[in-house]
Amino acid sequence: MQSRVCPALVGVPAASPNKSRIRWPLTAVLGLSFVWLALDITRILPIFSKLFTGIGVEIPLPTRALLSSPWWFLPAVFAVGALLAVAKSFVALNKLQLRVVNIAFILIGLSPFVVLVLVYLPLFMLVGKLTGTN
Repeated sequence: MQSRVCPALVGVPAASPNKSRIRWPLTAVLGLSFVWLALDITRILPIFSKLFTGIGVEIPLPTRALLSSPWWFLPAVFAVGALLAVAKSFVALNKLQLRVVNIAFILIGLSPFVVLVLVYLPLFMLVGKLTGTN
């Protein structure tokens, strides 16, 4: 008994994740972007900390928590992301494990935007107070 094949897909090679030519370049780009983000964020946070102490603006709790976090915490998060990217290429994952790793990639990828909002939050509050005085 022959299996039925969709005529539109005849001649299209089957997807094989093990023989993908683009997997390693994408893994390298993902890993390098995580390393770049870790270096960049650890360089930027002390600058904003000095800025806020110089201005004398009240810093909200989320920003204080971010600025008082250990200097190694955010680079460690991005290092885990880079290691997950490399490990994903070496280890065969089932569907649940693959979903967990992909969700971790999404959360780690969104964390720079969260850091950016938390760092600028005191400035947004200051601008709001200044526009409210007029």
